[in-house]
Amino acid sequence: MTKQKLMASLSGLLAMVMIVTLLFSGACVKEEEKPTIVLPDFGWTSAVAVDNIVKLIIEEDLGYEVDMPLLTIEAAWAGLDRGDVDIYMENWMPNQMSYYTEYVEQKGTVEDLGTNYPTTNKWYVPSYVCDEYGIHSVDDLHGNGDLFTIEGAGTGKGDMIEGDPSWRCVELNEMRVAGYGLDDEFEVSPVGSEWAMIAVIKKSIMQHDPILFYMWGPHWMFGVWNVTAVEEPEYSAELWNEEGGDIACGWNPDSQARIIVNGELEDKAPDVYAFLQNWSISMEEVSSLIVEIEEIEGVSPERDPVDVAREWIEENRAAVDQMLGK
Repeated sequence: MTKQKLMASLSGLLAMVMIVTLLFSGACVKEEEKPTIVLPDFGWTSAVAVDNIVKLIIEEDLGYEVDMPLLTIEAAWAGLDRGDVDIYMENWMPNQMSYYTEYVEQKGTVEDLGTNYPTTNKWYVPSYVCDEYGIHSVDDLHGNGDLFTIEGAGTGKGDMIEGDPSWRCVELNEMRVAGYGLDDEFEVSPVGSEWAMIAVIKKSIMQHDPILFYMWGPHWMFGVWNVTAVEEPEYSAELWNEEGGDIACGWNPDSQARIIVNGELEDKAPDVYAFLQNWSISMEEVSSLIVEIEEIEGVSPERDPVDVAREWIEENRAAVDQMLGK
């Protein structure tokens, strides 16, 4: 081979190597450029259960890094508005209607992708309270505030036990206490968190004491303790008077946990956006997951939520693939 032909061959080979290198480098850069997805942790058990499933799917199936900062609901909505937060899986409606109205309906910076799962929201008492004290409805609470005073929980009135004071349901329950004309005898008493709330409820039940508390479903409690919902008037838009500061009916029976995302998510991560549009899980499944991740005396030990999430994905692989459009 002449020197000229050898040089030409080497030049061609070098060019091919450079093209392959550039293509490979470009693919790597493209992969590295996937943005981090921010999916807040709120601490309550249904959110922990579902968020860890969603996190694993986004990371392992779609190739994104997911950050899960612990945030309050107010901070999460503000982050969704600014773009600091990408996904909020558990927007409980109508509890958070004021945020929804401001950011989704009025500002349009936040988008509703549909139902995560249906929910329930009620006041409860241990069933022995119904039997021993004749408490069945909100009308029966009148004149019985002293019966429901929990030491250290409130200011001395009858306590309607709640969790985190930043939860929207705390404000709504204050309106319900007012709407039922119970504010002279009762007050809403948030004790700090879901876990603190459960501890107060458990102590009262173990001591066979009366207690009135707010609870939502899905929740493991209903499979462990014998509790009864306090009867309330059926929901009506007229009696659900948030603007007037008083609510005199039960929650909307169509209440749901809805998937809320920042309005730019479809452009930022279109495959994540499409997956969330297809997301589906039942309230019964979430309740079962909660039992798995909670330490419930006599029922189940505490397990790592990530391990429980991974098992759910493996057991529901066909459904997950369908959600991913595979």
